[in-house]
Amino acid sequence: MVKSSIPSLFLEPLAVDQSTIIGDGASFSAFKKAIISPPTWPETRNMDGMIITFHKPKVILPKYVVYKVARIAFTDSGQPTPETRQAMKAAMMETFALVHPPLLKHPNIVDFLGLAWGSNYYDPSHRMPVLVVEYAEYGNLSQLQEREYLEPSMRSSIALDVGAGLQVLHQCGIVHGDVKS
Repeated sequence: MVKSSIPSLFLEPLAVDQSTIIGDGASFSAFKKAIISPPTWPETRNMDGMIITFHKPKVILPKYVVYKVARIAFTDSGQPTPETRQAMKAAMMETFALVHPPLLKHPNIVDFLGLAWGSNYYDPSHRMPVLVVEYAEYGNLSQLQEREYLEPSMRSSIALDVGAGLQVLHQCGIVHGDVKS
């Protein structure tokens, strides 16, 4: 369903573990990592004596990605602890929601970019899957409001976009339950 455009280097545990924390929630910790565009190299081919040099089209990559690491502790038998069982359910629900076709490419829902591997929040010696999602170009709404005065028309536009995102979630039977700026 989803083909990641993120270079595989940024899906490795080291990339996740060396990213910068940007927030903690009840179920996830969020980390941000800058994506460095790979260099483009000219490619030369000899086609029956004719030498052709071309550059492969440059893939447009996001400037940053966000790694969402579920905050789940596990027992010795591999089960989530009773205290973190809800975080496990939230991680599964978010994964299913992000790849659900009506949400996958909706303009008001964060883009799912792939899965990575990262350290478990409670036991860094264990690795677990990590959600990789887009990072908003201007940060979150709170950061934008701190930097700039938003005209009433811009505030209205943002509110309508948030509402459209919530509407499609509700149409899919999902209640977000934790909307914040």
